[in-house]
Amino acid sequence: MLKFNQKLNFLLIILSFSGCATFRMGQGFDAVIKKTVVHPQGLSKGGDVLILPFSAGTAVRATEDLDRIALILVRGVEDGMHECSGFEFVRDPAKAAEADLIIQGRIERFDVVDRWMRYFGGRRKRLISIEGELSDGDGVTLGFFKLKNIKNYQDMSETSFLLATGKAIGNSLCPENKGDMK
Repeated sequence: MLKFNQKLNFLLIILSFSGCATFRMGQGFDAVIKKTVVHPQGLSKGGDVLILPFSAGTAVRATEDLDRIALILVRGVEDGMHECSGFEFVRDPAKAAEADLIIQGRIERFDVVDRWMRYFGGRRKRLISIEGELSDGDGVTLGFFKLKNIKNYQDMSETSFLLATGKAIGNSLCPENKGDMK
């Protein structure tokens, strides 16, 4: 007959092995982009594009680190839009009046979630939420976009994650990718 301590030890061992197996998460790139285009003809004509660095949203503090993150996202959006035909990039904010398309956004959330999971055999995840707006040079709103991206923390560096997120935004804004336009 097993004593109480032996039963308890056996139960703890079984629970720890089953816990390690059930906390594993998938490894896909889970970007969800929703975009609403108000004036599709304004987006499809091409022209000069100005991508403003993304600002801090309501739940994010404006810091130097966020400025660095915003610039990496801008580079990713530009990389994603290079596949679009008919767009050239304006890199000087002083020339914003010359731009035919202005992209601006807010980082609503940037965090590492499930931090405690690493202690139970699980994986932490990076999470970013972005909301943005497309407008023409005259200030007329052409559309809106929202992005939520979750990726396993260990699968890629922060810079690679942010570049891939920006590229996903840029690809979705191409007029050729009508995807989920509403």
